[in-house]
Amino acid sequence: MLACRQLARVLADAYSNPIQLDLDMIRYNEALHKCSNGMVATHEDSLLKKFPHGQECLLDKPSIILDLAGRIILWYLPDAISPWIQAKMEEATIGMGPLLTKSMSSAPDTQWRTFPGHFHASDCHRLTSGCINLAPYWFQQGQEPHGLPLANGFTPEVSATLKSKGGLEVIISMQQAALLASAALRVMHPKLY
Repeated sequence: MLACRQLARVLADAYSNPIQLDLDMIRYNEALHKCSNGMVATHEDSLLKKFPHGQECLLDKPSIILDLAGRIILWYLPDAISPWIQAKMEEATIGMGPLLTKSMSSAPDTQWRTFPGHFHASDCHRLTSGCINLAPYWFQQGQEPHGLPLANGFTPEVSATLKSKGGLEVIISMQQAALLASAALRVMHPKLY
């Protein structure tokens, strides 16, 4: 209950402290290359000329950043998650170590999500690098259960990662943090959640 109260207070504080940017995010998004990675200097320079950034400011309290049309493009939420929930999240992440280790692949055709070069060692030696799908259920895409079309007979199923040894413990250890994240997302993106 206290964790929800703290999250609600920080979200309300952020909402009452809007910062308006002189930037239209829709136009900016349209100017990005489809596969922009921020590493092509000429493209970055042209974006800076087309969309010059305004005065820099230091965020020192919960805030929302708005574009020209009043769209929220960033929520700055320091201390939204209480230290004891953060500690539980860290322990849950440490508990995912075996699942994270299995996720990494050094094959040449490795997807970007599981390419080891995109991960760095943590200062906390107990944390394992990796990327896993933790969906509590995973839609069996392309399958037609019982001969029915997907729209009529689509059946959710637990992801393979969570079916493996340790999967249930991971879900249980992340339960409180996941509920808080869902509550925050419901406030931040009411149309989506």
